[in-house]
Amino acid sequence: MPKYFAITISATNVTVVAATETLILSSDPYSPSINNPRLVIVGHVLLANATGVTVVRTRIRRGTTTSDALVGELSNSPNLAAGTALSRWVNVIDEPGARANIRYSVTIEQVDSIADGTAESAMLQVYEL
Repeated sequence: MPKYFAITISATNVTVVAATETLILSSDPYSPSINNPRLVIVGHVLLANATGVTVVRTRIRRGTTTSDALVGELSNSPNLAAGTALSRWVNVIDEPGARANIRYSVTIEQVDSIADGTAESAMLQVYEL
C-alpha cells in the first residue's frame, strides 16, 4: 500500500520565460521512512501556451532548481494557438537512495516560444511505495 506523504498546490501565476526551462513549484522536504525508498511523483501544471511553441517539456527534478537531477520528463507538440490552456501531467518513479529532506520540483519549458507563457496553477504529489 503506498504511503502518501506530500502534496503541494499553487494557484499563483508563474511566468514561463520564453524558450527557457522555468521552475513552477517545489515540494516541501521529506525524509522517507525506509533507507532505499521507491517514490512515485505526480506533477500537474495548467499552462497558458505562448506564441511559437513547437514542443512543451514538463519535467520532474529532484531538488529545487532547473539544474538539479532530472527524474523524468514528458515532451510533446501541443499544436495549439497562443493563450490556449494546456493541462500537463507527468508521473515518474524515483529511487533516490538513503536520503533525508528530499525535495522535488516541476518545471516547464516551451521550446521555440517567442513570448512568455503562464503557469496558472500547479500541483505535486509524492507517494512512498
